[in-house]
Amino acid sequence: MGNPLTTIIIPSRFKPEITQVCIDSIIKYTKDFELISIQDGEDDEMNSLLNKYEPNQIHERIYHKNPQGWIKSINEGMKIVDDDGKYVIFLNDDVVVTPNWLDKMKRHFEKQPNLGVLGVTTNQINGKQHINNNTGDNFEKVNEITGFCMMLRKELLDKLYKKDGYYLDERFGFGGQEDTDICW
Repeated sequence: MGNPLTTIIIPSRFKPEITQVCIDSIIKYTKDFELISIQDGEDDEMNSLLNKYEPNQIHERIYHKNPQGWIKSINEGMKIVDDDGKYVIFLNDDVVVTPNWLDKMKRHFEKQPNLGVLGVTTNQINGKQHINNNTGDNFEKVNEITGFCMMLRKELLDKLYKKDGYYLDERFGFGGQEDTDICW
């Protein structure tokens, strides 16, 4: 497969049926990617599900017997991201991706060389990221995004790590506002 330009990191916990839909949609609608799965907590059903995928589908797995939380899981996933990678996506395991999703995001990054973070629309939140505000391939600059699916330049993440000693600030605990923090 070579060195993929994009790494997708998905922490999962206690929802194997939802996680399966997420991973299956990535496999179906995505090319040139590396998937890192973090099983965050002991769960035989989740473990069984993740074991069904081939190494070319889930490229790396991290297992936490005791839950560590979304932020720590993302940070651990970042530690094994390919150094040659260009983009990283932090993805919740209840997201279903659609055809050409990643290509559209990459194109926007290529058009905007100073862009550091990109989010997508959904029907599950209010504000600028709500699907009703979607104008197709036109993107709008905002100060912060909700991080259920956020794409970042790996180069930017590496600079943050060198500056702060972490990718996402683990003081936010099991999750909440770390997406706003990284946007700011």
